[in-house]
Amino acid sequence: MPDLILQRAQHDENATLGELLFQGERVAFTLENRPPKTAGVKERGVSRIPAGRYALGTRYLGGFYEDYTHRWGWHGPMIEIDLPGWDAVLFHIGNYHTNTAGCVLLGSAAGESEHGLSVWRSTEAYMRAYPTLLSVAQSGGCLIVKNEGEG
Repeated sequence: MPDLILQRAQHDENATLGELLFQGERVAFTLENRPPKTAGVKERGVSRIPAGRYALGTRYLGGFYEDYTHRWGWHGPMIEIDLPGWDAVLFHIGNYHTNTAGCVLLGSAAGESEHGLSVWRSTEAYMRAYPTLLSVAQSGGCLIVKNEGEG
């Protein structure tokens, strides 16, 4: 199974916009927190994931899992990014940096709002991306995170 690529495009003082790619095609726009103040050091809940390669796993507990499985009968486990030293770094729904809590938000559109960099139509994007995320996680695939300007 090919890996997912999170290609970052731009950031401001609060957030980072990017694209989630699978086999060269955009699955969704992404929104993460800002870059860390110290390169390569993730600050829990306020900075983005360091660039690198991370295994994806499944998570059958927590508030997002309970909410999403209750909301959608088809929803299985949450998809967790295996970030060493951290837990519950997930893909989920949200529009603004204040919704990320250190996770990756998915959107069908992206740009700037009164909140700064943002994604929109997040539920739509999440529902569309979830089968791909689940398939990659269950087959042992990874997420490759690339910073702005890395090809």
